[in-house]
Amino acid sequence: MKKLRLTFVMVAALLLVVPVFAQKKFDKTLAKADKSFNSGDYAKAIKTLNKFKLSVTKKLGASNPYMPGYYTRQAKFDLAYGTLKNFNTNLDQAIATSIAIFGENTAKHANTLIDVAEVYNQYGYYRKSRELLDVAAPIVNSEDPADPILKTKFVLELAEVMIGQGFCNDALALLRANETFMAARAVDKETAVVDGKIKTTRVPEEEWKPRYSSYARLLSLITLAYGKKGDIDSVDIAHKSSRPWISKNQKMIGETSLVLVQADYWYTLMYAENNDGLVPPRLAKNEKYADFSDQLTELKKRTSPSVPLGHDLYLAELGQLQLADNRARYANLKAEYDRMLGKYFTKSSLLNINLKAVEFDSKLSKDRTRNLERDATNVLSSDALPENYKTRVRILEFLYEMSIQTQRYSNAESYLNQIITIKKELHGDNSPEFHLSQIALANFFLDYTNKIEEAGKIYVNSYEKNLIKEIHLKHKDHLKLLFHIATYYELTDKFAQASKALEMASDAARSKYSDVDPVYAIALNQMTKLRLKIGDYDRANDDINRALKIFDYKDNRNDKWKSDYINAIETQAKLYGIKGMFDEAQSNLDQTRKMIRKSKVPIGNELSTAEELSSLFIQLGSYSQTDVLLNKLLTEYEKLYGSQSIRLIDPLTNKGRLALARGDYPEAERIAQRANQLAVKTYGEISTKVAPTQRLLSDIYYSLGSYGAE
Repeated sequence: MKKLRLTFVMVAALLLVVPVFAQKKFDKTLAKADKSFNSGDYAKAIKTLNKFKLSVTKKLGASNPYMPGYYTRQAKFDLAYGTLKNFNTNLDQAIATSIAIFGENTAKHANTLIDVAEVYNQYGYYRKSRELLDVAAPIVNSEDPADPILKTKFVLELAEVMIGQGFCNDALALLRANETFMAARAVDKETAVVDGKIKTTRVPEEEWKPRYSSYARLLSLITLAYGKKGDIDSVDIAHKSSRPWISKNQKMIGETSLVLVQADYWYTLMYAENNDGLVPPRLAKNEKYADFSDQLTELKKRTSPSVPLGHDLYLAELGQLQLADNRARYANLKAEYDRMLGKYFTKSSLLNINLKAVEFDSKLSKDRTRNLERDATNVLSSDALPENYKTRVRILEFLYEMSIQTQRYSNAESYLNQIITIKKELHGDNSPEFHLSQIALANFFLDYTNKIEEAGKIYVNSYEKNLIKEIHLKHKDHLKLLFHIATYYELTDKFAQASKALEMASDAARSKYSDVDPVYAIALNQMTKLRLKIGDYDRANDDINRALKIFDYKDNRNDKWKSDYINAIETQAKLYGIKGMFDEAQSNLDQTRKMIRKSKVPIGNELSTAEELSSLFIQLGSYSQTDVLLNKLLTEYEKLYGSQSIRLIDPLTNKGRLALARGDYPEAERIAQRANQLAVKTYGEISTKVAPTQRLLSDIYYSLGSYGAE
């Protein structure tokens, strides 16, 4: 403590001997650097900051009160410029210098910690930011009286950290608890009781912008928190409530402030993420500001498009155009973005890599996968791309989707594990964001591997113990997750839990989509397939009838939904087969064949048809056709998934039934034994999933007269 007091005394003495004009000169240079930064001219900002360091260290030495702010700015400026070689080093130096100069338990050091946490938030390194804010918290909370500026900064950065990690409920609680406090400060006049009398004083003009901006940011973060957890209805309410206030007070916030554009961007992004990436047409029609292109135009009126929000808007609009397959506008906007990058950034800047990530998505959407993996891997190895960064995650997600598309499943699993490692580092291993990445791996296990038990452990730990209390029913991943959980419970013979998951899925689909939306019909078809597996035939019948009714609406009769419509008709045919309504089942199949012949676009997949309808074809007596399909299916599945895959059990069982129907008992027994061994190895002796293979063996032995055989 004596050493800290001595340091303080020395710093104070140093400032006293520094002429006032020198301090003003330093402050003026910093203000000039900040102005260049805020305008998006990062090269100039960095140049000015470097000049500042030379002059201040020459005058005050290497350890002086300006240095924590210098190192923090250097990291923030480098991040915006896309040159991150010394990013972490500068932030570590800012903290170390702050401790040495101000002391660990001082308000000034807490301020440094919050400033550094802000830069980490901008990077997306929420775990480190949260650790720093946890250190700052007792200092901020011990201030008596509380410093309103320090408290405001702390609350806003902590809320943003929580949202970034996925702890949206905690963020909302924090923001709501401080809403009245910040709203009361967003005024140009304050009233207080002085000597028993009410006195109104005018707030200094230089305080207007920070006060009003802070409250506007709080309102925007509330909207963001609702969106991140998937509560899209509350997003709508929150933004429509807060936007008029922000717009009305734009003058007080500052005409060049981007807080309103940021709020509109977050609002629009939340809707796009909950609509398979596309901004719903009705949203932009009803809310004119809910358009990335218009938001970019508005941003350009206020500042340079080189600022971080400008990049977000360029990339968001490019994503919209590629999803809409609007190639002309995509090419024009990309060319404009390229010119802007060339004007403000170096070729090695991280910003150029961010654009490449979007281009990969564009090429994949057009099925041009040749050399894409090599190109993406080369980008991942770039010195400009940090090991733990959101763009690396985006490229890995692209590589995962490409691997699924090209059926290279071992590669896909590797990419998912790399994403999990990065999410753990950036968000923390207890965060909802980390658990969502774990869920993606569990879904992959269920869809493409035999790792059923591993998937189950993830569902229990990540969903049931963590995510279920953090994400809303309308969260963009929730419906898909519930389908997978229902499938997991069906595979493990936990039919009551499977039924419960399906009920939640039904609620999610009903709340997420309108009752005439084809996407809702697709969800109903998916639920029907799962209900057939758990034996809930009455509910399956209700679901598939509703799905078919939606597909049959006039507005939904187009090629976009035809493949899904055909699949739903085939699902109903399977239900008819289970009920013994073979004429109706055959009629459905005849209808789908006719639809496929008349379609102007390719529809259906022979292998998926064989997988889903082989049992029905056998029931209907289509032996030769089914045999050909099953042979192709088994050959392809063994190549894709290996000879021990659970995906072989059903086609092997059906092939065994065909051999039995032909009277080829040795072949039927050989196939049935293989199917049974796979089923027992995967599910155990007493699982219902083993029953069809055992039933087949029993029928074979009965036909052979071997009544005692097992």
